[in-house]
Amino acid sequence: MILDAATVRHLASLTADELARWQAPADVGPRDLADSAKQWAEREPGAAVAVIEVARRAADGDRELLARVDVAEARVLVAQGSPATALSLIDAAEATFTSLGAEDDVRRVGLGKAQILAMSGRLLEAADLLDGLTAAAAGDPDALPLVARAHLNRGVVASLMGDLAGAEASFAQASRSARDLGDRRLARWAEANRANALLRGGFAGRALELVEPLLAELDPAEEPSTVAEVHETRGRILAATLEITAARESLETAEAIFEDVGAHERVREVRLATAELLAEVGLSAEARHSFEAVAAATTDTDVLQKGRALLGAAHAAAAEGGTGVETYLAQVESLLRGQTGDTGTALLLDLYLLRGREQARAGRLDVAATTLDDARALAVAAGDRFAEALVLVTRGELLLDVGALSEAGAIAVDLDVALLDARLDAAVGNASLAIGDLDSAIVRLDRAVERLEGMRSGLGSLRERRSAFRARDGVYRGLVTALVRRGGDGDLDRAFDVLERTRARSLLDLMERRLAAAGGPDADELRRRRADLGQLYDQNLRHELGGERGADLARRIQEAESEIQGILDEMLDQLVADPVTPTRMCFTLAEVHEAALVSYFWAGTKLAAFVFEPGIGLRMVDLPVDRAAVRTWCRRFEAEWTWLRPQFGLERRWADHLLQLAESLLGEIRERCWVPLGIDGTTRVVVASAPELDGLAWPAVVDLHGDGPELTVVPSLSVWATCEGSKPAVGGTLVLAFGGPEIAHIREEARSVADAYPDSTILLNDAATRASLEACAHHSTVHIACHGTYRPENPMLSGLRLADSWVHAVDLASTDLHGRTLVLSACESARRTILPESEADGFVRAALTAGARTIVGSTWLVNDGSTAEWMRAFHRAQAAGATPSSAAREAQRTVRERWPHPYHWAGFSVVGAGFSPRPVLQYRAEETRSCTDVIID
Repeated sequence: MILDAATVRHLASLTADELARWQAPADVGPRDLADSAKQWAEREPGAAVAVIEVARRAADGDRELLARVDVAEARVLVAQGSPATALSLIDAAEATFTSLGAEDDVRRVGLGKAQILAMSGRLLEAADLLDGLTAAAAGDPDALPLVARAHLNRGVVASLMGDLAGAEASFAQASRSARDLGDRRLARWAEANRANALLRGGFAGRALELVEPLLAELDPAEEPSTVAEVHETRGRILAATLEITAARESLETAEAIFEDVGAHERVREVRLATAELLAEVGLSAEARHSFEAVAAATTDTDVLQKGRALLGAAHAAAAEGGTGVETYLAQVESLLRGQTGDTGTALLLDLYLLRGREQARAGRLDVAATTLDDARALAVAAGDRFAEALVLVTRGELLLDVGALSEAGAIAVDLDVALLDARLDAAVGNASLAIGDLDSAIVRLDRAVERLEGMRSGLGSLRERRSAFRARDGVYRGLVTALVRRGGDGDLDRAFDVLERTRARSLLDLMERRLAAAGGPDADELRRRRADLGQLYDQNLRHELGGERGADLARRIQEAESEIQGILDEMLDQLVADPVTPTRMCFTLAEVHEAALVSYFWAGTKLAAFVFEPGIGLRMVDLPVDRAAVRTWCRRFEAEWTWLRPQFGLERRWADHLLQLAESLLGEIRERCWVPLGIDGTTRVVVASAPELDGLAWPAVVDLHGDGPELTVVPSLSVWATCEGSKPAVGGTLVLAFGGPEIAHIREEARSVADAYPDSTILLNDAATRASLEACAHHSTVHIACHGTYRPENPMLSGLRLADSWVHAVDLASTDLHGRTLVLSACESARRTILPESEADGFVRAALTAGARTIVGSTWLVNDGSTAEWMRAFHRAQAAGATPSSAAREAQRTVRERWPHPYHWAGFSVVGAGFSPRPVLQYRAEETRSCTDVIID
């Protein structure tokens, strides 16, 4: 009889004296206690400690029972981070079972021993032991369950060794063996582990493909714990791909199921994973609260879990500004005192490094030095040279300790770890920058950039890639600062080049190497999944669902998007390479078009801009703007612009007040971000916006008083130069329009656009299909008017609703738009999400990838009536010979006369080539082209 949860909880609450006097129930014998110790060690190691003590006492010298208790205690020690001690207990148990002739027990202990060896980093020994177990059991039908588990463990070891092919083969064999035995649960465990191995290899899409069928196969009523485990695995996979909403939902589902079945320790582990996810995406306050809740729910006996939670809270507090960090760290230090296991050592190292950073940030450099010395001593005692090098690099970064960096360099040579080498170069470069040795700083920061750029193909998960690119962008900023400070011949130009490298490395490459349409065996599956996703988008568009139905629909959309995104990530990764950015072309074309170039960037915590003016040259301007101000502006935009939406009905009553608020906000932004540039008299401007500034209404900022220049807003100036320098397509105008009663002006808009050109074709309502996009190849201007939906977590799956399906951004990327002007008259069609490894995602990236020369799109949810008027004015001006940017300015001023609030006239902007007029078709005198071809189904 196994002890129930209530009894185990009671035992865990007893003092040592009370536990010594505790008597087991009459129907619970010594063997039952030994089995209870084993099971509770697997389920909840913290609670199993007391059970192990009473089981050991009840064994009363019985060697077999004591060996079983040793195995249970070894499991607890592994969970507590002390695999070395656990291994000595396992060896003793193995020797006992061998002497007793208990062959099955020897094999089972061998499995456990292999797991501990793997956790201790002794992977080759673990692999050899497992291979020996499977070979020895070959041909023994009674040993098939053990063989299946050995294959499972061998897969885990192979994945830890980086042998993805071997891991997949072992997990597949484990799954087959388990299914042959009828052990469906073990088979599912094998598939879940295979998914984890794929995740480690960076194949999140394939990992999800394994996990989703498992969830469909499992019955929550029969196997709730397994369902919870798979949901947790799914959550971790989604977290690795930064699918935050879906990841959190999966983790919360796992937590709820574990709570229902009484697996309280697993509940805390999942809560920890959720808290770490919140911290990863920058929700520090929420993460801190979650970490605190886990720590409060964890007993002091589970030292490592509680320490991990408190340390997480400390990191979250540090991210919020530092309040309360030391309080958490003192608690962690008290908990971990005397801990000698690998995990405890790792937590202590993290503690010392965080404490040292906080002390240095507070200006207590001597105290920080002592703390980092303690961290190094701990790493040396543990024999962890990588950790020692990281401590030395941190010391060099925080204290500008050149000696520490030199020592770290010596270790890095021995270890040959690319990320460590890159971080070391960055630290030395920044230290040199801080002490004014600009030449050395530039050399080392250049080398750090080269190392980080070269690491891309070796990084598995999307999170790893983004982390590396965040590091690289930090190095870029240091390099720009060093070059500007040195101010030698060509340094300012080179600083500009470096800034462009941060913004255009992969987008420019994709513009040269277009994303091919999906083909091969996955093409049908991709089409099916997109069709399913389109149906979900339709449901979301038709119904304002709340409560459980709304949450379920949102979850299903996230899941469908995640499945597709996994495939798309792999497809894009195969195409992206780092290009050489054509920054020289920027200056040449700026002279040709008499346009000023503005490239905003963050110089530390302050905003700055490179400004190039024809006839004057390149200069840099420091601006009186910090990130806090930009965040405030963006929040105000989001709040105040929302009030303009028709469903709220506020504009008619409060029009003057809302306009005053907008002009006040825009006036402040203009005075701090635009006026200091000194280019008010310029007639044409290209703006490359810094990521945090993307939420600002640049057309309104530049043309606030109605006398602004022609404007083009681009992801990078190199992208603008590539577009402006490309050959425009020659052809007619294609108008696609599909809408419903909620966008009543769409038919009127489509006809007015078609009427502006004598060479137009209009496909209205049912004729505006996905297949009609193929006609883009025969036209120079393409106008699409429809519903648009922007997906910030999956920007390349943002959609345009045509008659028969949703067209996603990734579909545009595989459409022939070379040299064409694409006008997207839809909500948020020019909105973009800045991702470190791909600059800007969304419709703009997709259209540029497809070769579009000019894109016109909106940055927010636009009004149907004012949009129709804007488009009518834009196309009328362009058809008369105006450039796209000039036509956009004319449209702004036309709409402004009727709708003075910038929400109506500043929502659309020109991206790409803005200063070349649309090519006009030349017809022979005998040809008549004054009519418009209209196709309406």
